[in-house]
Amino acid sequence: MVLAEHGISPKRVDFVTDQKGFPAMPGQLQSGAWDAAFLAEPYITVAEENYGQQELADLDQGDTTNLPVDGYVATLAWARQHPGTAAAFVRAIEAGQAIADAQVPAVQSAVGKADNLPPVVTALMALPGFPTGRWTIRRSSASPPPCSASGCSASSTPAKFGRAPWSNR
Repeated sequence: MVLAEHGISPKRVDFVTDQKGFPAMPGQLQSGAWDAAFLAEPYITVAEENYGQQELADLDQGDTTNLPVDGYVATLAWARQHPGTAAAFVRAIEAGQAIADAQVPAVQSAVGKADNLPPVVTALMALPGFPTGRWTIRRSSASPPPCSASGCSASSTPAKFGRAPWSNR
């Protein structure tokens, strides 16, 4: 989507990963090992502040607005065996999202501590929205109905569950 919007054929791009994850990616760019990288915050800000790197495309614009790039996954077998734990996990994530949405300085401090980032980076980084409410469940048509925050039964367990950032239902 983003490549096509900028006239670049996906066939001309080699997608690679770094086993050290997002923290190592700005360095890969700086060393010349990579020409470009998909970065999430706070690493976009780290790349800009520490290396003078420039954002080429905002992946939350145009065709990719609100495109989910991560989520939480459980197997059907695990969710069936641990319905109370699955429901508790959903409640904990929702509670954490509500705290993060209401307490931005706490999020900045936690990210700074976890990633050893200076306050100038955490103050400048763009934070995602932290929606709360019903979980959006992505499942095949053969999957049973989803779990809810109140629990899962043997007949209602998700194959995958995650948060759609635009959903607040």
